Amino acid sequence: MIKEPFDVLDDYFNAWKDKDWQKMLDCCQVSWREGQPDPIGDLKHWHGYKLIEADIQHMAILSAVSVQGKVRIKYHIARNVPKEIEVYPMLICEKAPLQPDPEGEWGVNPLSMEI
Repeated sequence: MIKEPFDVLDDYFNAWKDKDWQKMLDCCQVSWREGQPDPIGDLKHWHGYKLIEADIQHMAILSAVSVQGKVRIKYHIARNVPKEIEVYPMLICEKAPLQPDPEGEWGVNPLSMEI
């Protein structure tokens, strides 16, 4: 079953909240996933903060193979200090690395979010 972009993005943030790195990786863009020597290590490094909540506020369809989300997240930084920001994750639909295709698999590009 092919997941819609909203569901993939929701799963990505839920996996972050649960620190389920494999599930988070499964939600990532095929090209990014396949192009990293240690993708789970990268995810742990970038998303090591404790996610408190993520609210997907908007999904903008840019093309048949790209969608950009707008997500307000709240997470703890050092010493459990809460911080709130908006991130704009890109989701790309690919059949294989570097092969965008509307019949492919949607995935979050984690590099598209600066946290």
